[in-house]
Amino acid sequence: MTRLKERFTAITIAALMGALALSGCMRASVDPGPVTDIKEETTEEQAAVPKEDDGQKSSDKPEKNKDEDFNLFREMSYWTFHFCSGAGGWETYFNVKEDGTFAGFYYDNDMGDTGPGYDNGTQYVCEFSGKFGDWKKRDDYTYKLSIDEIDYKNEKGSEEITDSVRYIYTGVYGLEEVIDGDADLMVYLPGREVEGL
Repeated sequence: MTRLKERFTAITIAALMGALALSGCMRASVDPGPVTDIKEETTEEQAAVPKEDDGQKSSDKPEKNKDEDFNLFREMSYWTFHFCSGAGGWETYFNVKEDGTFAGFYYDNDMGDTGPGYDNGTQYVCEFSGKFGDWKKRDDYTYKLSIDEIDYKNEKGSEEITDSVRYIYTGVYGLEEVIDGDADLMVYLPGREVEGL
């Protein structure tokens, strides 16, 4: 149980978990396909999941926030961030590099939404990349981040039909409020008590 608790307290992005968790999805899953610059495939419902093939041993990773060379983005680069809850086939996930750039994918499937030319249903999709701005320390375990840049592979609101699936291109579910300036993006480091989130 302690191990599970530590896993969920490790670098968790609050905007992806609480402030933006209105989903109401009742959808079946369609494979979103490969994503450019994403290092691994998604797993089960987890806000921050350690990467298994990053070539780093846990003893090589920086310990909390004690050394002067601390780099929040380096600490975040050890994890894949997932936002998913409830029922259905939807998820937002992304990876962060040490320079603060990130790339990810959002998909939501609606197999029941069919029509002429798209018998296999509808998928809402957003492949995105961007760059975080400077971070501001709130306490020993909490940092506030801004998003300086965001780019979408496909124009928001556009759509196309491919292989009998209608793809509707959207923004990043779970990060749009941060991008629009309506919500803060908080990063919690390992050691932060869950009760205080």
